[in-house]
Amino acid sequence: MAPSLDQVAKDARVLSRDEKAILARLLLEDLDQDIHVAPPSDVDDAWLKEARRRFDAYRSGELPAIPADQALKAARLALR
Repeated sequence: MAPSLDQVAKDARVLSRDEKAILARLLLEDLDQDIHVAPPSDVDDAWLKEARRRFDAYRSGELPAIPADQALKAARLALR
């Protein structure tokens, strides 16, 4: 018999962040099979690593928080 959703969720909460990311990817890939979406590419993996690096730098105080309106303005200017 398969474990209950509550038990799976409880077990998932004690996983490391990397293990949770792997589990999330496996679940998304399983869902994607139902709608015939291609699996994530190496580019997706690179962006995931970059996002994790930036978030870790923010949490450790290495990168400051920037208000969204300022960040979007800078991005728009950079794309001109």
